[in-house]
Amino acid sequence: MKKYKKKRDFASFIITIIMLLLIAGLGVFIYFCMSYGVEETIAGVSENLSQFWNDEKKEEENEISLSLAQNPIESIEPISNNGSETASVEKYYYNQIDNKARIIYDALESNIENLKTGNYTIELGEAYNTLLNQENGSQLLNDAYQAALDAFVLDKPEVFYIDTSKMLLMIYSKTTILKTTYTVSIKAEEGGNYFADGFSSKEQVEEAENQLEWVRQNLYEKLSGDIPDKVEQIHDCLIDSLEYDQTLTRTNTRNIYGALIEKEVVCEGYAKAYKYLLDGLGIQNVIAVGTGTNSSGQTEAHAWNYVEIEGSWYAVDVTWDDPVVVGGGKLPKRERQKHLLKGSATFNKNHQETGKVSDSGKVFTYPKLSEEDYK
Repeated sequence: MKKYKKKRDFASFIITIIMLLLIAGLGVFIYFCMSYGVEETIAGVSENLSQFWNDEKKEEENEISLSLAQNPIESIEPISNNGSETASVEKYYYNQIDNKARIIYDALESNIENLKTGNYTIELGEAYNTLLNQENGSQLLNDAYQAALDAFVLDKPEVFYIDTSKMLLMIYSKTTILKTTYTVSIKAEEGGNYFADGFSSKEQVEEAENQLEWVRQNLYEKLSGDIPDKVEQIHDCLIDSLEYDQTLTRTNTRNIYGALIEKEVVCEGYAKAYKYLLDGLGIQNVIAVGTGTNSSGQTEAHAWNYVEIEGSWYAVDVTWDDPVVVGGGKLPKRERQKHLLKGSATFNKNHQETGKVSDSGKVFTYPKLSEEDYK
């Protein structure tokens, strides 16, 4: 009888162990069935400033010609930078975006060196986990992403070698019985890159940066006087050196490389080049976007600059001071500075701010201009 009882107890023990193993196995099975990763691209193609400026055309003058015989940029002799750092200029657009967008902007800024590879993945981790667990979280993140890109592009013309429309914002989710966890990254498409057209390697980018800094530092050597004098001299140097890209199709037509090295751009390139040169001197300035109405009554998407002098802000439109002149020739100084350091009473007659870089992006605001022109 005792022997039978021992066998029964042993059998019960074995059955209990088997039951526990089955329960554990079932739990593992449920976990793996309910826990999975999902990859989603919510901002596969960001909007680009260029789509809003594709139709721009410059004013045409029929009587006065413009000569490009003298080229101040090309004639500059090389000098040493002596290790000096570019003066810090306020991040004007960054200060207008919310904290959700600033996370992305900060990540881009802290990875500028890595962006030069053209395919570096920026990991944002679980920074947006709480947001994405909301009902409209994906849309809110997409809005923040676009606002960050718009602000970054306008604040940093020196990052000329990336095309933000080629960047992908990726969302990855992992779901268990208890919760869903989201992680986010910014990357290039599989097997691709986010280089701007015309650039294909970090070495090429760094060579272009060196060329641009060489041009900038040598130009500074030619400047004299106080801030208003330098603002005017840089303005005049650009309109003497650049040509307007009437085809609207050149590879670098919208960036500082196209302006300062290739010397043929559209209004975006003019405005970015002017900002890049003023930034290096620590002169407060911003790129403004909106529309311009030319002498023919045509209203088109346009870009220009606002510059702060002695506590007041003034408008500068380098593009319109360098018109396409039928027949060639050079405008007199008075005509070449019609849009230099103008107040709102003058400038707003044919310029209208929109503050909107992209259709789905944030509407930015601008400094209030002085009503009167600079003396």
